[in-house]
Amino acid sequence: MVFITSSITAIYKHVCLQVKYTAPWRQEGDVSAASRSDASEQVRSLAWSSFACLVLHAKLYIAQETTISTSQLDASRQEPQSPDTANAETRSASDGSRLLRLQIVDGTGQERRLDIHVDPTTTVAQLKDGNYLGVDFAVGWRLRCVFRGRLLSETEPLGRLPSGAFLQCYLQRPSTVESADGIDIDPLLVAWARLAGVGRNSFPPEKWQDVVFHCAFIIGLAVAWSAYLGSPDVFDAFGRLALRLITISWVSFSAFLSSQGLGFRV
Repeated sequence: MVFITSSITAIYKHVCLQVKYTAPWRQEGDVSAASRSDASEQVRSLAWSSFACLVLHAKLYIAQETTISTSQLDASRQEPQSPDTANAETRSASDGSRLLRLQIVDGTGQERRLDIHVDPTTTVAQLKDGNYLGVDFAVGWRLRCVFRGRLLSETEPLGRLPSGAFLQCYLQRPSTVESADGIDIDPLLVAWARLAGVGRNSFPPEKWQDVVFHCAFIIGLAVAWSAYLGSPDVFDAFGRLALRLITISWVSFSAFLSSQGLGFRV
C-alpha cells in the first residue's frame, strides 16, 4: 500500500512538471496541425517518462526494503541469549557435562520438551537406565533416539553430540501380548486369529509349498488351455450350460428370499 501511494504521488508530480514546462498548448501562437502533432509527441514522451519514473521508484523502494530487512536480521542475530540458556551452557562447560534438549514423543500425540545434563561417557542405553525421561522402561518401553535424522545406536556415547544438541526421543509401547503357549500375539489381529494362536512370530509356509502350488496352477492352466484349443465347441457348450445353471439358481434363491420376506433391498 505504501509503495502504490508513493508511486502515484511521484508520477503525478512528474506529469505536472512535464505539463507545466514542455506542453505545446502552453506556448503562444496559433494551434495548427504541426502543433497538434507536437502535442501528441509530447504526450507519448510523457507516458514513457512516467513509466521510467515508475520503474526507478520501484527499484528505490525494493532497495530500501532490502536494507531494512537485512538490518533487522542482523539485529536479531545479535540478540543476547536468555539467562537460562546462558547459565545452562556455562554450567555444562564448567563441569564437563553435556546439555541435551530432548523432544520426547510417546506415540499418544503429546510431546514433551526436557533439558538434561549428562556425562560425556553416557550412552543411549544408560539414558534409559538413568531415568532421565521419567518413564519406567521395565514394563517394556523401547527408546529410539534420533539426532539430525540419524538413528543412534544404544552403545553410542552422547559425548559425541555437541552441547545444546536437539535430540528426538521416540518411546514405543509394547505392542504384543504373550499367549498361554508363549507365542507373542499381536493385539491388532482379529479375535479368531488370536484364538488360533496366530501371532507376529509365526513364520509363513515353507518355500517348497509355494513352488508346488504355483507349478500345479501352471500345469492346470496349460491343460485347460490345450483342451480348449483342441475342442472349443465342447467348452463353449459347457460355458453356456454353466451360465444358465447359475442364472436359474440365482433367480430361484431370490424368489425364495422374497417369499420369506428377506429379499434384497437396493
